[in-house]
Amino acid sequence: MPSKIRVRFRSNRRTRRFGGNAGRCASRRAAGSRAPLALLPAIALGVITLGLAAGEAAAEKAPSILFYPTATEIVRSILVDTEEAGPTVSGFVGGAVGSARNIQVDGDDGLLWYSTTNGDIRSIVLETGEAGPTIESTVFAGANSGGDRHFSIDPYTNLLYYSVTDNTVQVIDIATETTVDTIPSNAFVGGIVGGFRHTTIDSVNRLLYYVSTDNSFYSFSLDDYTRPGPSVPSNLVVGADAGAFRHIIYDPNSGLIWYSVTDGSVASIDPVTLEPGPTLAAHLFVGDNPGAGRIITMSYEVLPEPAAAAGALTALLTLAGLSRRRRTGARRAAAAAR
Repeated sequence: MPSKIRVRFRSNRRTRRFGGNAGRCASRRAAGSRAPLALLPAIALGVITLGLAAGEAAAEKAPSILFYPTATEIVRSILVDTEEAGPTVSGFVGGAVGSARNIQVDGDDGLLWYSTTNGDIRSIVLETGEAGPTIESTVFAGANSGGDRHFSIDPYTNLLYYSVTDNTVQVIDIATETTVDTIPSNAFVGGIVGGFRHTTIDSVNRLLYYVSTDNSFYSFSLDDYTRPGPSVPSNLVVGADAGAFRHIIYDPNSGLIWYSVTDGSVASIDPVTLEPGPTLAAHLFVGDNPGAGRIITMSYEVLPEPAAAAGALTALLTLAGLSRRRRTGARRAAAAAR
């Protein structure tokens, strides 16, 4: 069996501002604009003097925002750090689905993607509320799940992963609307879930997390589907056993998996250290309590876009601090495993 993945904190992620121009993503991917951590010190040294001379202020880090659908056809949100109500989204196309509508936010492109009753996956521009790109239903394999189609998005590779009734997960390139890969059913642990499988992507460590029928969270490498990643055993998951129908989302800002709980709250856990994180209490959510079936998604941006040279130094220092935290957590987890 292949060795288990060691989770690392990787810095070569894109740093677009939340709510930005959705069209910029393709050109930046094609240009390969992400700089590895090893190059950042040289970049920073080359721009520190210029940044200080210009007196430019560093851009603020965009927050993690947890979005959730409600029965009134309004998607609401909560700012994770402050627990304050965030932006709302409405104007969905197709039949009413309410709190059962599956959604995914791509904060990097400023889009909220959602399933529709006719089988399309459409999007709304978060900043303006206008309609964004659409992926037609003809692109998707398997039975039409309508507004309940389960999918997740990797904003850094611009790929969409959706669950299929044959228990596979298909991968679509959003820009070209073409299928680029299939994750076979035997990559997943537990019983057959089909089109209702819940997944979430950790773009930093190239992992796909999913919930299994045994109420545990598992993961595997997006570069080798046979290579297992971190897992969270069911005894560490708060609330009653919801099996594979529990909704989860990964937040790279904090390195936490957030998951819906049967009491209506949303809890979190670090999949590397297995230490519990913060909980968003049930009373923070508007509308009915769907329990562990609450659909959640996260808008996040790890670093600010360095609009000024001084911003590059801030980015470098932030990366260094976050990298140390994740390495410390990984060492603790390895020590505990021994």
